[in-house]
Amino acid sequence: GHTHEIDEAVSPTCTQTGLTQGTHCSVCGEVIIAQEIVPANGHTHEIDEAVSPTCTQTGLTQGTHCSACGEVIIAQETIPASEHTYDKEIASNRYLYSEATCMESAKYYYSCHCGACGAQTFDYGELADCHYVNGICQWCGQEAITEGLVFTLINEDTEYSVTDYTGTATEVYIPSTYNDKPVTSIGDNAFDYCRSLTEIVIPDSVTSIGEGAFRGCDNLQYTIKGGLKYLGNETNPYLYLKGCQSTSITSATIENGCKFIAERAFQLCSSLEEIVIPDGVTSIGEEAFSGCGKLTEIVIPDSVTSIGNSAFVSCSRLTSVIIPDSVTSISGSPFQYCDGLQYTIKGGLKYLGNENNPYVYLADTQSTSITSATIENGCKFIGFKAFYQCSSLTSVIIPDSVTSIGDQAFRGCNSLTSVIIPDNVTSIGENAFYECTSLTTVTFGENSRLMSIGASAFYYCYKLAEIVIPDSVTSIGDSTFKNCSSLTIYCEAESQPSGWDSNWNYSKRPVYCYSESEPTDGGKYWHYDENGNIAVWE
Repeated sequence: GHTHEIDEAVSPTCTQTGLTQGTHCSVCGEVIIAQEIVPANGHTHEIDEAVSPTCTQTGLTQGTHCSACGEVIIAQETIPASEHTYDKEIASNRYLYSEATCMESAKYYYSCHCGACGAQTFDYGELADCHYVNGICQWCGQEAITEGLVFTLINEDTEYSVTDYTGTATEVYIPSTYNDKPVTSIGDNAFDYCRSLTEIVIPDSVTSIGEGAFRGCDNLQYTIKGGLKYLGNETNPYLYLKGCQSTSITSATIENGCKFIAERAFQLCSSLEEIVIPDGVTSIGEEAFSGCGKLTEIVIPDSVTSIGNSAFVSCSRLTSVIIPDSVTSISGSPFQYCDGLQYTIKGGLKYLGNENNPYVYLADTQSTSITSATIENGCKFIGFKAFYQCSSLTSVIIPDSVTSIGDQAFRGCNSLTSVIIPDNVTSIGENAFYECTSLTTVTFGENSRLMSIGASAFYYCYKLAEIVIPDSVTSIGDSTFKNCSSLTIYCEAESQPSGWDSNWNYSKRPVYCYSESEPTDGGKYWHYDENGNIAVWE
């Protein structure tokens, strides 16, 4: 018999047929049970999922493979990476382009969902506060306005003056404009005794600084140069000369850019022998050089327009002062006790001035026995006590060039009978004609520019019968016509200006206001008749 040997079955695959189990004789090889062909199984499809591309990685299309044999049936194809899409608004430091200012919000770069940063920006958030450095915003250029500054309209409401400070800030910034109008002055005593104040910035727009503006500001920090102390601003730290570091200073050169020499800036600098004032200085304050006993000469530059009261008082060795024609205001007695001063003498009168016009300032007479005086053309200022106690003076001729008559200028001239005050005089000082007991006539020009009459200006001019006050006068001081027992006052103004002192007419002399037509209110009025004479409306 046969010796059976098994022919192992062969499993079919996806692509190949298989065989069933069979047997054959291992001796003779005869097939006992023939193996039958088993058909191929065919592929089992399994999907290979598509992969979407990103902006940084490629993708794949969908494909299939046989899960049994792994043969790729539909191959996946590569899809190129997509471009960045910058549409994400993420406000973080990673994407910050610029920080917020007072003019625009912060800006950030748009980003892609992958985190990549784009080139375009978007705005986000609120505006920032101004960033001030030395009072100027570094972004918009706006000037800081320190809270507590008090602004007052001046010059017919065209400009502002800083007149007070009620704030608590230790650093104060004065703007060059306020409410679209320039800030041109700092008033008298505006910051006096602000002891906590450490810094103040003054703009170049300021053209005048009043007396005592910074008095008592003991902690103010100054710019120091050449032993002198200045206040100013970032571009011009030398605008305002406050004073000296030491009264032992022997010489001083004021810096270019300085416009104001403060009151008492060099007071009692008794060793000061030389001072250089640069062109550009516009004002010399009250008592600025008082008591500078070794100062022998001073040249005031053409830029100066005002000289304060007692500016050079007691400069006992001062022999030469040059006053330029640019000066428009000289207050009080700037040269009192300057016994060594050399004057230009003309017609018994003593003048100070300059090479082209030696007659700018009439300081004094050679003798109080003078009987008549003709003031030189070119004279602008009749100084403090210029004709004081000239008791024999019967007449004086004042030229059109004069703009002011100083305090006590004609006091005690008790023989003076009349005076014509020309159109260009804008101020008559205190006690100017005090006790001119023979004065009967004071005449103003038809186009008078007179603005102020000082206190007691015509005190005890008891023979003065009438006076016509020009309508340009906005200020009259206390007791101006006191004891003028014969006086009738005619005002060219139609009503009393508010700037006249409440006690200006101390002696209650008759006052008539001007009215072109006959009034109906029953008040006291006057007009010029057909002959140009004063006529009272009855």
